[in-house]
Amino acid sequence: MKIKHIIPTALLVSIGIAMVTSTANAVQISALTDDLILSFRATGGTGNAVNLEVDLGNWQTLTASSSFSISLGTDLSAQYGASNTWNTRTDLLWSVVGTDYNNPQGTPDGGVNYNLYFTVPFGGTPDSPQSSSTQQSVAGALNNLRSYLNHKNVNTTVANGLTQASNNATTNPNSYTQLITQQGSTVAPFGYFQNAIENNTNTSLGSVKEELYANIAGSSSPVDLGTFTLSSNGTLTFAQAIPEPSTYALMGLGALALLKFRSRKFNAGLTA
Repeated sequence: MKIKHIIPTALLVSIGIAMVTSTANAVQISALTDDLILSFRATGGTGNAVNLEVDLGNWQTLTASSSFSISLGTDLSAQYGASNTWNTRTDLLWSVVGTDYNNPQGTPDGGVNYNLYFTVPFGGTPDSPQSSSTQQSVAGALNNLRSYLNHKNVNTTVANGLTQASNNATTNPNSYTQLITQQGSTVAPFGYFQNAIENNTNTSLGSVKEELYANIAGSSSPVDLGTFTLSSNGTLTFAQAIPEPSTYALMGLGALALLKFRSRKFNAGLTA
């Protein structure tokens, strides 16, 4: 009679070990400050309860690459319709955003800037840079999007070893859908941008494009970093922009501020 109790107990122990092993082996997303986040949302129809969010990695690394390419076809088909469906939708929207905001007390990288990285539909008009204090609120919203994705388990099949992705419920206050619509407002994306930052996924002409810009706080004009292209099979590529001399100067100032900030932290650690 005791054997009847031993078998279920052994099964429970076996299941428990499997659950622990599964949890231990789960790969978590590491979405860091300065990473670019690619997000998809459906305003209706199939997949409108799920955001596909992808950590594309550090913006400087990505924009310096001459061969960036990832395959999103399997994920887009799984969440938003088969391959002959998602790529004809005008209600399936996407964008890429990021920020250098990284301090919960409100001090950005270098202690001086809340820089913004964002896409605009190809041929569209980007917002102009504003002061650090003006860009602070939207930098906080973009940072919340990154933080929400950070440490989530990778649960998609995006084909790129450097890229991590997750399917997330649109009901969470820090989900892409909630943040970009600011709980219902469609007037200003993330409650800030005055111009569109999303494109749809209708690739009936072969592909759709978004231009990536950087708004360096306090500068005079947005910096064109390059072009994202989403093809009809779900491949996303990035092509570098040819920088103007002023672009080098602006980005150089940003890098210099960051180096100074890190130097101060290092020296403070030596004297602590």
